[in-house]
Amino acid sequence: MSWKGILKADLESKILNEIEKEGGALGMKNLKQFGEEAEIKQTLSKLRKEGKIFMHEDGDIYTHNPESIEKFFGRNKQPQQLTKDGVNFTDQRALDTYNQNITKYPNITNILRGKTVNSSVIETAIDNAARMQTQNQQQIQSFQNQPKSKRKPTERDFRRPAYWGDIMEEWQNILKRKKKPFKGYNKKIHAKTGGLSAKGRAKFNRETGSKLKRPVTKKPSKLKPGGKAAKRRKSFCARSRGFKRADGTYSEKARAARRRWNCWIQIGLMFILLVVILVK
Repeated sequence: MSWKGILKADLESKILNEIEKEGGALGMKNLKQFGEEAEIKQTLSKLRKEGKIFMHEDGDIYTHNPESIEKFFGRNKQPQQLTKDGVNFTDQRALDTYNQNITKYPNITNILRGKTVNSSVIETAIDNAARMQTQNQQQIQSFQNQPKSKRKPTERDFRRPAYWGDIMEEWQNILKRKKKPFKGYNKKIHAKTGGLSAKGRAKFNRETGSKLKRPVTKKPSKLKPGGKAAKRRKSFCARSRGFKRADGTYSEKARAARRRWNCWIQIGLMFILLVVILVK
């Protein structure tokens, strides 16, 4: 005899011993310990053809003919129906299985309501209910892990000390945010007071080959009249008048640069002088 034949014979003897051990009847669930489901079903089919076992309508396996026992006790072939929660059960075993699992898996009531079921159908429904319950728990957990959406504070929130702490923390974060000195400011090339920084001038000179120098930031009153710095400031202020936009105004970037060169002081003095002349 080959190894396969020995294994099959061993499986057959195990199944028959297990049925006798359980009093001559048991369900398919009790045989899963002996091997793969397909192999067990094949062995059961062989034993059934040989007349060693009998299969009942409810899926149970017997070493004797269950129909002959029912006839002996005067029972009908139709299985006795038991009802609970709108579910019809073919036998007491199915009802017991339902009662054992209804607390853990309450969804099986919705799955089986209005149906006539046996033990195998209930076991399938339990598997489906367990899978649905796991999916629901995963969805709830993922929803709880999502960041909480901002909501309007209620009167109850104002009574909580932690609420005012949250407000103070938010205000501190707002105050920490540094506002840009002017529109279009880039800290890599611009100075906070306006115009290009030393790094910005070096980058511009490197890319264009120009020779930009440091701006003249001293007030005109402290500059030597006719000196080199005074001439540079005067030249820049004259050239920067061309920075005006189509509507005749300066951009924030241009205003910041002219302010750094003190070009606005010159305009202010000219305006005062014009007013004095008109008054006279």
